[in-house]
Amino acid sequence: MKSAKFLFILAVSSLLLSCRKGPEDPLLSLQTRKSRICTPWRLESSVSTTLTTSRSNSFVTVTDESTVASRDSVKMIITNAGDTFRVSKGFYYDCQFFRDQSFLSNTITHFSSADTITQGFNPETFADYIYVRITDSLVETGTYGSWSFFTEPDSRKNELLVVSENRSTRLITSSQKYASLNGGPPLKDISKVIASETKSENPSLKQYNITRLTNNELVLTRMLDSSYTSWVNNTFPVAVRVSGNERIELKSR
Repeated sequence: MKSAKFLFILAVSSLLLSCRKGPEDPLLSLQTRKSRICTPWRLESSVSTTLTTSRSNSFVTVTDESTVASRDSVKMIITNAGDTFRVSKGFYYDCQFFRDQSFLSNTITHFSSADTITQGFNPETFADYIYVRITDSLVETGTYGSWSFFTEPDSRKNELLVVSENRSTRLITSSQKYASLNGGPPLKDISKVIASETKSENPSLKQYNITRLTNNELVLTRMLDSSYTSWVNNTFPVAVRVSGNERIELKSR
């Protein structure tokens, strides 16, 4: 009798453990992982840090970037050549994984910035007219592709999510307004809309560890480590190395 109870407990424990593949997964779920992931998601928060090293001949540039995103905003701290820049912007991100293994995401980013420019000069004082330029831009990006689960050959756990992005659309709506600081003539405001679509023959692959997957939570993490060559004016090669890490937390909509 005791042996039968022991075998029953062992079987149930094995079943529960097999259901839990991510380190933060629920112990037991009545839905398959595919059923759980195939739902509309919206970004709750994300944190990423990257270190980018660019080498061209004897010149080396190192850029350290830290990004913290929430439901409606992004804060970035960028350090380059000893200078630190802080950027805040409005932000919205949602995505969906479909049962036919297609993938769709939508990103809306709102930029707002102000700087000073010189335009013309005062013929009486020969001083440049100085203006404050206020730029407001709304960028809407749609990304299309496919997704799949992947389990490393040497492990039944640590299931990975592989996302392939092969097409994107972008709509940019921007405006610029000017205000003179020293009595310059008014400048005409500028407004423009730019639409574009990009298709890639070599889709970009993103591989995530599925840290947590429930009916209403999805947590993805990944290490960033890539190298590529970019070209300046199609003439000078620049070797670029990017390293870092990222954690993304999504909630079902």
